[in-house]
Amino acid sequence: MSKANNSDAVILESSLQAFFFDELERINEKFQNPVSKEKIFYSSLVMDKFSLSEQLFEMVEGRKRDKILGIKLLESSQYSGRKKKEIVSDVAETSLFICGYFADSVKDKLVDIGYYREIGQSAYQMLNSMVPSFYEIDSFYYSVSKNFDVLARLMNLVQKNSSGHFDEVSPYLIIDKKIS
Repeated sequence: MSKANNSDAVILESSLQAFFFDELERINEKFQNPVSKEKIFYSSLVMDKFSLSEQLFEMVEGRKRDKILGIKLLESSQYSGRKKKEIVSDVAETSLFICGYFADSVKDKLVDIGYYREIGQSAYQMLNSMVPSFYEIDSFYYSVSKNFDVLARLMNLVQKNSSGHFDEVSPYLIIDKKIS
């Protein structure tokens, strides 16, 4: 299928999350070391959450602004229980989404992709200490932290493919380190 035909195609899915899951899974299958279906499912949920742009921002004094993730992560220590988990989870997921879907946009910024990666990995490790088992998998969030770059790369490839910047005609083999 040519790029022109691909961009004109109608996508029939029951939900946006299902679309993201299918796209992530299709690309993941081409990885030398694919990640688990649970991580693909989780990543599709993250992508679906941020399909609403307001999820990328926060309201401060009645004004919408970018989330300052490092400060939010530090401030999470003032809370406990559910509120702390919500804040840390939001920081982790926002970081993953930015590193994946918006990787090209933040590449040359003052706050670059390395910042978001470090914040995201730290947040996932903190989240793992609060939720040691998820999807009945021990240390799920720790594993997400270790596979952060791979999951971000998958999201980035989905973004490139959906925006027509990825040549689906040429086969590709993606070689990435997988850390279980």
